[in-house]
Amino acid sequence: MSMSTVFLTAMSFTLAVAITVVVYLRRALSGILLDLCGTEVRANFWRVFSSVMLVLVPVWCALDFRPPGGDAGPALLQVTAILQEAISGLLVILAGVGIVLTVFISRRGPANAWRANVTEQKPIS
Repeated sequence: MSMSTVFLTAMSFTLAVAITVVVYLRRALSGILLDLCGTEVRANFWRVFSSVMLVLVPVWCALDFRPPGGDAGPALLQVTAILQEAISGLLVILAGVGIVLTVFISRRGPANAWRANVTEQKPIS
């Protein structure tokens, strides 16, 4: 198998895994972001931003892969090595999104509860 075929196979698998994760998380992430952001426009922006990052980081990691040494080895090992880099990138960005959401939720709480507390406060007279 040529190196081009190995690369295209690995990139196809990388995109398939990344897009599957984006589709799987889409509904849950939309609900959380709507609650945290307060408006649908802001929530949509952050959902799209997260989705783009969840696809681009694994692709970036796969593009950065260089086979060690002069002999690249069997094609299957080459594909799995590239996929390992790509999935590592996917896990890093998933952890990053999770950490940001966890910190944001713990600091602020749900947007509706936060707004209710702000509107209940009376002005100082």
